[in-house]
Amino acid sequence: MNFKCYDVVEIQGKRYVVIEVISYQEFIIEKTVNYTLNDEMYNNELGTHKGAKNWTEYGLMPVDGEDKKWLTIVNGEKGYCTFSETILRSTPPKGYKLYDKGLQRVMSVKGESKARSGDKADYKEYRSIKKDKTNVFFIEDWHGGLTDQAQGERIRLSDVHRRRDQAAQAASKKDS
Repeated sequence: MNFKCYDVVEIQGKRYVVIEVISYQEFIIEKTVNYTLNDEMYNNELGTHKGAKNWTEYGLMPVDGEDKKWLTIVNGEKGYCTFSETILRSTPPKGYKLYDKGLQRVMSVKGESKARSGDKADYKEYRSIKKDKTNVFFIEDWHGGLTDQAQGERIRLSDVHRRRDQAAQAASKKDS
């Protein structure tokens, strides 16, 4: 599933306009951690991947609000994605465990973004699994001194919908 700048998407009953599209490549740090992810029904071994992972991050502005959200879709991962928002907290909440870490590089940027192609950051992803919900917490230490944190949840890709009705077209034109 791919989106372009100014597409309108609906997630959890709210509509958002895609204002930026950032493509990343991550180089995995050699470390193996095993987790059973109840909501996704698979075991994941970190650090056993050869090569790099790629993913796309979409910056989303609510059609009727101000709080920016992020939708992250890992290339090749068909069932789930991450829906999050930037927060000020600098450490993961209690109960979150390290799930992934590595070095990420921005490959391309479209739209209104502070990111630039070639930017690099050390990256950590933490997860907390509660029944049928996986919560996530991210820390990105950008080479150049900035640190970003985000918190959210894993959601089904099938719960993300592109909208093209008249209201969506009006919202898209308003932001373009």
